[in-house]
Amino acid sequence: MAIADARTTSPDFLDLPAELAALLVWHAGAGNMHPIERAAELHTRLVRIHPFVDGNGRTGSLLLNIELMKSSYPPGCDPQ
Repeated sequence: MAIADARTTSPDFLDLPAELAALLVWHAGAGNMHPIERAAELHTRLVRIHPFVDGNGRTGSLLLNIELMKSSYPPGCDPQ
């Protein structure tokens, strides 16, 4: 899927299961990272995969906020 005005190309849809599985493996091993760094990296990695036709940014923001709240940080603001 092409992203308008983007310089990167998302993985082919056939590669999405493997890409998302790799994201989960990365996340399972990222517990030693600072919570803010882990949340930002999780957001970046999900948005780079771009698994959905719509809502990738919102889903990434939701995951970022969940990661922050798990470590008692307040959620960020909604990008909408």
